[in-house]
Amino acid sequence: GDSDDYLIQEKLQLGVKLMEERKLTKDDDHEDSDESVQEIRNEIFVANLPRKCDYNDLKDFCARYGEIREIDMKYDNRTGKFRGFAIIKYNEDSCAEAAVEDSNRYRIQGRRISISYNKKRQAKKSTKTGDETCWFCFNNKDIERHLICNVGKELYVALPKGPVVDHHFLIIPKNHIQGTLALPESARNELEKTKKMLTDFITEHDENDYFIFERNLPLKFENAMHMNLQVISLPPGAYDLDDRIQDMLRASMLEFEVLSGPVEEAFREETEAGEIEKYYLYFEYPGLRTAKGRGKVRLLVKVPKESNTNHLMQLGRVMV
Repeated sequence: GDSDDYLIQEKLQLGVKLMEERKLTKDDDHEDSDESVQEIRNEIFVANLPRKCDYNDLKDFCARYGEIREIDMKYDNRTGKFRGFAIIKYNEDSCAEAAVEDSNRYRIQGRRISISYNKKRQAKKSTKTGDETCWFCFNNKDIERHLICNVGKELYVALPKGPVVDHHFLIIPKNHIQGTLALPESARNELEKTKKMLTDFITEHDENDYFIFERNLPLKFENAMHMNLQVISLPPGAYDLDDRIQDMLRASMLEFEVLSGPVEEAFREETEAGEIEKYYLYFEYPGLRTAKGRGKVRLLVKVPKESNTNHLMQLGRVMV
């Protein structure tokens, strides 16, 4: 009902606010979760560095322990700011050992520096599939829960690690489902409500337009694709939005069709022919303003299974 929609809107805004205010990620903790973590004896993890520390400052400090092979300073994907920690790789194990022994002994720009061996998770042999190994599956114990801002019955909404704009959302099924066409009827109904919730949030809260896209592409590894429908806020007033999007698809040498109904209707012939695998790119955005309001434009690009799809993986983000 309307009251439920209001609560969801409030929760969504709260989730976005929390994400904007959060400064740390799971990487900052650098803690071991189980016995699968192994120390790398020629690499050190340097923490508690000042945010103004630059490459030369860090190199000068770490070079006292021996010849450095590589310096990897960690930066925030969204802001570009240094996150206060780095990984240093030495040519010799003895150099890293000497550095670890000096942990908390020295300061850089007034901050006491913590040094430990860098640790890497070892790949375990596992018979687990789907829900327990996929990055997006809700039952995966390693799912990035700090990115999730709304949870429904069969779908959840999350923020991407590398957003194109501030309000960039992913609609993801909890279970391992490859694309919209494979959703059960109940999840399709929830999908439409979730899309409306997000587009209303963008058009009313941001006073912007929106761009929705989904990719369901053939990948090298079977069942590797997990559906994620991306909803992105766009600057308003793009009266030629439809022309620009279609021009970009033509420039990419892609044939598309304008849909008047659900995606599954476009694949009726393939379904009747017994084809199970259906690959596509789907785009949705607001149409021109008319006396009756704004409708929706839906475009579909069918992708043959044997296609080379490397150039299509990030097409939606590039278009935005």
